[in-house]
Formats: sequence, C-alpha cells, structure tokens
Amino acid sequence: MASRKKFLCLDCSVDTGKIHEHYMLVDTTWFSIHASNRGMICIGCVEGRLGRSLTPQDFNNSHVNNPKLYPMSSRLLSRIKG
Repeated sequence: MASRKKFLCLDCSVDTGKIHEHYMLVDTTWFSIHASNRGMICIGCVEGRLGRSLTPQDFNNSHVNNPKLYPMSSRLLSRIKG
C-alpha cells in the first residue's frame, strides 16, 4: 500500500486526500503562507495562516480545482465557488 504521508496537512496532520481537500492555489497566495512548493495544507490551516478566508481568486486554473472532475469537501467547494 502506498504511503499517505504526502497528503498529510503540514499543520494538523489530517489526510487532505481523504477529506477531499486537494487543491492548488495561485503562487502569490501559496508562497505567502509556505516557503516551498511541496506539501499539503487543509483549508482550515491555510486560512489560519492567511488570517482570512480563501476566495475564488486564490485558486489557480488547475484541473484539480474543477468540482466536476474531483470530489471536494463542502468547505473547499464553498471557497472555490465563492
């Protein structure tokens, strides 16, 4: 069985894949909270680091951000849709 370690939130260790919070942010948002392009952070922890809620403008145009293609948690979906 493959390791789920890469999906663990860097802050709270929740499995972001299992809770359907796999997404990609625009570089300016991501790098304002994390110095590397590696790692996963759940929505709650991202917003804690940012000090605000995510908005649709924070997400890039990656296919993983398309709710028609991938299952998403209700909080991820609400941030992507606005």
